[in-house]
Parts: sequence; structure tokens; C-alpha cells
Amino acid sequence: MMLFNKYWLAMVMLATAVALPIRTMASTPTVVISEVAWAGSSLSSSDEWIELTNVSSDPVDLSSWYLSGGGSGGSDLVIPEGTSVEPHSTYLIANYAQTHENAALLIDPHQVTATLSLSNEGFALHLYNSGGTEIDSAGDGGAPFAGGSGSTADTSDGRYRSMVRVDVSVSGSNASVWTDATSSAGFKDAIEDLGTPGFVDVAFIESVEEPVEEEEGEVLAEEVTPSEDEVVTEPTESSTSATSVILNEFVSDPKEDGVEWIELFNDSDTATSLVGWSVTDETGKATLIEAGDIEAGAFFVIEKPAGKLNNDGDVISLLNPESNVVDTVTYGSEELSAPPKGSAAARDDSGTWVHTTEPTSGTTNIISDVVAAEEDVVETVEEVIVEEDADDEDVEETLADQEDESVSEETETNDEQTSIEDVGEEEAQTYDSYPVGSVVISEFVSNPLEDDVEWIELQNVSGAVVETHGWKITDATDRATALQEAVLLDGESLIITKPKGQLNNDGDTISLFDGTSALIDSLTYGTGEVPAPAKGESLALIEGVMTISPEPTPGTYNIAPQDQEESTETQEESVEEETAEEVVVEIEETTQVPMTLNFSKLYPNTAGSDAEEEYMVITNTGDEPVSLSGWVIEDGSTDRYTGTDLSIEAGDSLTLMRPVTKLALNNAGDTLQLFAPDGTLVDQVTYGQAAQGATYNFVDGTWIWSGQKTQTQTSSTSSAPSSSSSVVHVSYTSTNAMATMSIAEARALKDDQQAKISGMVTVVPGAFASQYIYIQDETGGIQVYKHDGQFPELNVGDRISFTGTLSTSYGERRIKIASGSELDVAQAVATFIPELSLAEINESFVGQLVSTEGIVQSRASNKVILEDDGKELVIYLNTSPAVSSEQFTYGSHVTITGILTSSNGELRIRPRSQDDITMNVEEETEEIVTSAAYISGSGDTDSQSQMGYLLLLTTMAALGLLALRHYYPQRKRQIAA
Repeated sequence: MMLFNKYWLAMVMLATAVALPIRTMASTPTVVISEVAWAGSSLSSSDEWIELTNVSSDPVDLSSWYLSGGGSGGSDLVIPEGTSVEPHSTYLIANYAQTHENAALLIDPHQVTATLSLSNEGFALHLYNSGGTEIDSAGDGGAPFAGGSGSTADTSDGRYRSMVRVDVSVSGSNASVWTDATSSAGFKDAIEDLGTPGFVDVAFIESVEEPVEEEEGEVLAEEVTPSEDEVVTEPTESSTSATSVILNEFVSDPKEDGVEWIELFNDSDTATSLVGWSVTDETGKATLIEAGDIEAGAFFVIEKPAGKLNNDGDVISLLNPESNVVDTVTYGSEELSAPPKGSAAARDDSGTWVHTTEPTSGTTNIISDVVAAEEDVVETVEEVIVEEDADDEDVEETLADQEDESVSEETETNDEQTSIEDVGEEEAQTYDSYPVGSVVISEFVSNPLEDDVEWIELQNVSGAVVETHGWKITDATDRATALQEAVLLDGESLIITKPKGQLNNDGDTISLFDGTSALIDSLTYGTGEVPAPAKGESLALIEGVMTISPEPTPGTYNIAPQDQEESTETQEESVEEETAEEVVVEIEETTQVPMTLNFSKLYPNTAGSDAEEEYMVITNTGDEPVSLSGWVIEDGSTDRYTGTDLSIEAGDSLTLMRPVTKLALNNAGDTLQLFAPDGTLVDQVTYGQAAQGATYNFVDGTWIWSGQKTQTQTSSTSSAPSSSSSVVHVSYTSTNAMATMSIAEARALKDDQQAKISGMVTVVPGAFASQYIYIQDETGGIQVYKHDGQFPELNVGDRISFTGTLSTSYGERRIKIASGSELDVAQAVATFIPELSLAEINESFVGQLVSTEGIVQSRASNKVILEDDGKELVIYLNTSPAVSSEQFTYGSHVTITGILTSSNGELRIRPRSQDDITMNVEEETEEIVTSAAYISGSGDTDSQSQMGYLLLLTTMAALGLLALRHYYPQRKRQIAA
């Protein structure tokens, strides 16, 4: 009987093994899903990647392993045959290769597949081995547990961040094992995303015995073992933890043709592997170390570290493979100042960081004395202000007197000037306080051209007078620069050159404080939202946004890059020579120029922004065209504008905006003079106090104000025109002044050129913003901007006509209407909306109302990515009333109508209201059902598991019944006996 029971037990066990489910969860994962960038990157929302990590101590063959939940259309991501991952190493799967323009990764992914598509809502990844056993998972079918897009409302710094695993002892379907990425490594330069693709940053791996092997980095490094006769400086621990490898020396400001470098030193008596170690700067930029072992007493040098070292101060950290900081050094502080150019900071015999004028890359540190006093003398001498009219002897006397002062006194003075607490601190003084934003940082250059200097421009925008006594600016290291005492009128600017501490080329923070040390304005650059300007460029405040400007404009009106080209050409053509007594204009006269140009209208005190909206109108009162080339306009302060090669037809007028002429028409009164190319004064006008919104017009031989309650004739005069012309008033809106052109023709004009156009309204005021609308005709569409926002009542379909000035904003063409100008409104006409596929949409349709459709790939608070046949387009949700992004679900089919806009090269479609959005309910429902089935386990994957369990239970029940049938009769006979 026992034999029978053993046989049956063996049969049951065999049947159980055969009936095991096809897919079951592995009890101890050897490879885990360690990091996921489900939101993409700052370059593209499709720049997604998945990182797997081998947490075991043996290589793992990944041949035919696959991920479900990560492929488009429900497909699996299959890992190719012959793929393996080394112990404690990563395997990276990405949508783009490293060389792709949309790829933020610095390293080449192990696997590139265009089918990678991660859901932003129904996020659930499952990793299976080649036999179908589930190894690991990530997500629970809802929103991702961590990570985020830089444009989401809950991201304060605007940086994209990945979802990082922190524990493998619990299933990845548990939210507690995931967190936001907090460091940045493995990305290209200038990418500020947070994440560590390719880095083993799962510090929860307790079994790690060997460092991580990585594929990343462009570190130029070499190991150097000192010779027997060299005496090695063995630093003692200062800021180090218990480790055998320490930071030993670095150069942050190399000589010409040199490079930055960081030196490590192994102060133990055994070799240490550096694989997986890294160094970071204060911004978190990491440089991977790809070397093998560093021998006992040897050095290891890292050249050109990622992110670069700030010349004036930074923090260098050394991290082990578990991302733990094992050593760090901070320079640019009281304890350790920044090394001078060409010098190094190194540890001395006691382990203390000091400066040395003899850098010793890869060899024993040589500490040479650095006479700080010499630097102080140089810096102090450089700060001596030499008046322009001083002669050479005066300069020499000043320098000689400066050098006679004691070094200690100079050092003390210099320290006081650079200390934040001491800048502008005078016990007997009291300072006025000012509101935040009364003075703004309007422009700066942090990376000047050769022979130029850094500078910061401040502008008073308070509407009142501001005194800068006791004010200061600081950088991110709190080095302070005292402002010169000045009285700034409203709109005036102040330039600070060569600020203390210098501005970091790759990113810094500029802060402005008043005399009470209250923060007035602050700006951080070198981020995703505010990039660092390149060499020779400035970062300028244009229309409320900090914008890269190829042509810096210190002390003058900031102009958008598109507005600078023609202005630059104009300035190069003009020749200006000024003396203390007179201005001489020398122009070679080749032909007789008609003296028939006159001022006909001035707009000094605008209803909007004077800097943008002020203008003057020049009218040709003669019978033949006149070129403006060589003509000069001069105001009462002798500021001058020289005309370009623009022709004014007979009887026509030309409007010159302030951004073009750079001439400010004073609200309290001013005088304008118009000179012919030969220097002849042709016209002059003087006006008094200008009321806001009023224009000064030359009508029937008399200058009068219009646009105010009482029109009064002033004592201002206009010089009589030459005998060859007569004074004829030409209305600014006269129909004979300019012929109506198509929108396509207007878009082709250069910035600051005038155009008269007519078009149908497609976006009414207030739908996107109060200051602009959109119109289109048969040839194209364009944005219409009016600073005062005073549009007449408009409806979609109304046809309007007007005259305006062409400009470009964030790469998109628009036409500006001066405040106070009127629009002619005609009867509404039918609206034509072209239906385009995503592949057909391009720059030529910018400004037009279009309709398209596609599949939702991702969404944020105000952006949705639409995809169709490999093409993507951004849906930009910024309307009044607001349109919610919640209605856009991953995989849903959407038909959308809206204005095609452009923002710095990114095409966007902007719906005007909810009525412009149509959801394909049928397809959306089908997608939701499919996703729900997948998430709940009713899809193909889990169906196979359920069938396996059912087979197991059926087999066991059948075997039980057979056993009972065989055993019961025998037991019955035994009892009866």
C-alpha cells in the first residue's frame, strides 16, 4: 500500500511540474527595470528610454527576453539574440540613437527601436525571460509613480526627470520603490534633464562586490604611477569619508591651450577599481570614469570634466559606483579661494587644500607660494578710474600712488569690496527701499568676445526716479559688486562692467539688491528655460522674455534677433563724426536730391510701451520718389538716425518706429531736425508736453495735437520747405499712401517695413490674448499685434483692413498696429479651413487656421503630442476659457482645428476653444477597453497564466479522483475483514 502511495505522489508531483503556468513571477530577480524616462526629454517627448540592471554577480543572457507594455500598438520589445549583460551593469533601450538630433543621451543605447512607446497614463511594464517567466515589473497600469515632463505644472524647475528604482526587494508594481531622479549624468552638454541613463544608480544592491561597467563618457584620463625616487604627498582625510581614493589636485582656469583637469590619488596600499566611479560639479553634471584599477600610491587624471569647472567657484565631488559621495572640495570660498588662471588647487603634506603655481598633473604635488598680494595689487590697479581727459603723466602718477600703498591695506580694502556684508555698508547712511521689480536685469554678456568684457545692464521700469546709492549685484557664489551712485529716470539704464566674481559661461544666478539689501530682481541662466548665451551673444529682456541676442545692445533698446540684421547693415553704411562744437555729415553728392521730405506726424507719449510704440512719419510732398539714404534725423539731445535705402513715392508717407531710429521722443517736449544728404536743414519741429495717446499732426500748414480733449495750437514751428515743393497734408491712413497687398506678400517683407493688408478674422481678441488676433486670406495667415489691446468688436469671419509694421516674435511673423490706429471692419465672410495630414503641415501654413488628426502620444498640463504615421505635432492648450488636457488619453484618436503657430522653430496647433476638438469616441473606447484588459490581466499575457493554473488544478483533481477510486474499495474490504 505504501508503494502505491509513493507512486501516486510521484505522479502528482510530475503532473504539477508539467502543468505550471506558462508565465509566472520569478522569486528572485537577477535583472530589474531600474530607470524609465517615460516623459521623453527636453529635446523631444518621444526621446524615451528604459534601463535594465543586472543586480547579480554573474552575467545574464538576455537573448529573446522581452518587455510588454513598452511597444507601440501593444507590441512587445524583444531583446535580440546573443545579448548579455555583465554583473552589476546596465542595458539601455531607447527610441533614438545617440547621434539623432532628438536624442539627449550622451551614450549609445544598447538597443534602439522606433517601436518604444511608453504610456503617460496607463503605465505598466513587464519583463519576461525567453521562457515566458515574468522577471520584473514597473507601474500598476495607472499614472507613472515618479518622473515627469518639464512642462508639467508640478515641476518647479522645468526640468525633465526620469523614474528611478530604489528597491528590488519589493515588486516594481509598488509605488514605494520608485522616486524622481535628482541627479544628472549620461546626457549631452547643455541638457539639464535629471536622470542617470547607463549609470548603476540603484544603491539598494547590497550584493555588489565589483564596480559597475559603463558604456558612457568621453573622459580623457591616464593613470600615472610615480617613480621610486619621487616622494608622494599622501594627503590625510579632511572632507573625505573612509575611502582609499581621494581628490588630490585640480585646475579650473587653465592657461591658453590648456584644459581643465581633476586628479585622484590612491592613498592606500592596495589597488582600487575605478569602474563606475564619477566626479560631479555643483550643478550635478557627472563625468564617468572608465578606467580599471588605480594602483596603490598612483594618480589618475580626468581631463575636460563634463559641465566644466567654474573659474570663480564650484563644488567637485567624487562618487563611488553606488553614487555615494566619498570626497568633495569647495573652492571660491573663504576657506579656499578660486585658483588664479594657470594655477592649481592641491593638497599639501597635511592634506589641506592650498594654491600652487606649479600644477603637477599625474605626479607628486609641488606646493609653491602664491603671493596673494600681487593679485590684489593687479585687481586694485585695474579698478583705478582714469578720466578720459587725463594725460599720461596723470595716469602714471595715479598708478605710482596706488603702488606706494601697503599690500596689507590693499588686501583689506579689496576684501571689503568683495564681501557681500560690507558692500555699500555705511553706518551713518540710511537707504530708500524699493519694490520688487522696480529695476530689472534687462541684458548681460557672460561670455564676451576677445578684448571685450562682461557687463550687466539694469533698467528702471518703476515709472519713477530710482537712486542706486548702496545697491549691489551678486552672482551664484555671493560675490558682490557695488553699483555706482546714480539717479535713474524712468526707462533709463545703467551698465555694470566686469562684475566681481565673473559670470559663469555655462550658467549662473544674477541677483540685484537695493541699499536695504532687499532683493529687487534675480535671474538664473544656463537652464532649460533660460539658456546660457554663446560667446559674443547677450541674453536680453525682449517683450518680457529673456532672449538670446547675437548683437548685444548695452545702454540701448533691446531688439529681437530678427530685427537686428537690417539695423546693423544701416549702421555700417552711415559715417558719423562728432566734435565738441558741431556734427559734420560728409556724404558724396552724386545727384541733385529733391528737398521734399517733411515731418508730418509724431507720437511721443503712447498709450502702451513708448519703447516699442513711439513713431514719427515722414511725407514726400514732391512729384518724384525720394530715397531716404543719407538723410539724417536729429533730436534735441543730438542723437541721430541716418536713413537707409528706402524710397518714398511722391505723395506717400513712411512711418519710422522708435526701435528702428533709436530716437526717444521725450514726453515733456523735444525738437526734431531733418537734414538732407548734403547737410541742408530741410525741416524742423518743436513740441511741448505731450498727453498720453495724443499725436502731433501737420495739418494745412499748422501743427496740432489730436487724440486729446482739447486741441491746442502750440508755438512749435516747421521750417518752410524748399522752393521746389509745397506743404501738402497727407493723412497717415490715406488710401493713396500704400496699396493693399496679400498676406503672403506682407510676410515676405523685412521686419520694420510697412504693409497695408486685408484679411478674414480667424481668432478674436481674448481667445489667446487680449493684444493679438489672427487673420488670413487666400495666400496665408498672420498674427496681428496691438499693444494697447484696443480692438473693435470682432467676430470670426469679419474682414478687416489696416496698415501696420512687420516684425518677428519667437520665429513667427506678425504685423504690429500702432496704439490708437483704427481698423476698417467689413461684413463677415465664410471661413475656409484646409484639412491636412500631419505630414503635410509645415512652416508655410503658420498663421493659418487648419484642421488635422492623429493619435495622442503624451500630454502635459498645456501640451499634447499628436502622432500620425511617424509624424508628430504639438497641441498647445492656452485659451480663454481654458481647455483641459485631461480629455486627451494615451492612444485616443483626435481631430483638431486650430491656428498653426511657431515658437522658436517648434510648430504648434492652437485650438481656439473646446469646439475645435473632436474625440473619436469609437476608437477611443476600443483603445480604453484594450488597455483596461491589459492592465487587469485579461490580455493575452495573463490569459496564458490563467490557463496554466486551470490546467494544474484540473490535473490535480483528476489524479485525486483516480486515487480515491483505487484506494477506497481496498480500504472497505479491509474494514469488513
